[in-house]
Amino acid sequence: CRGCAAAGCVWQAGECVDECRFGPLGDFIAACTSDDAECEALEVKAKSKSKSKKKKKKAKKKKKKRKAKAKKIKKKAKKKAKKEAAKIVASAPSTAGRLAQGSTCAQELLTGNCRAYFRRWGFDATQSKCIEFVYGGCGANENNFESEKECQAACPSGV
Repeated sequence: CRGCAAAGCVWQAGECVDECRFGPLGDFIAACTSDDAECEALEVKAKSKSKSKKKKKKAKKKKKKRKAKAKKIKKKAKKKAKKEAAKIVASAPSTAGRLAQGSTCAQELLTGNCRAYFRRWGFDATQSKCIEFVYGGCGANENNFESEKECQAACPSGV
């Protein structure tokens, strides 16, 4: 097809393989009727295109609303969890006084001053258990274990 080839169509086995989009806005669809013929406009897709744009815009708006609502719910849940965690920590008996001063388990959890991001385990004396925290990669103390089992072996909860 002479006209369609310029628009990206290919003539194979007696028919035009792809539809060609042309026109100032790419809103005409054309096809070849024979191997050496010019392209013929079959229909104008301007109306259906604007509808699909409206639908896309509406769907995008809905998606944005859903994301905002989900974000709001997550924010409320985090606030609630923080309040509940604060109540639990305050009522739990502290083992800080029972730990030997200077022991590994008595040391506070330090992130360190580097900017790496490693998940590590350390003993939290206020909660009397091993908890996961983010370690920066350098500058921390000995209360820094690679696994929860390693932490529990070094700092049993009943200490």
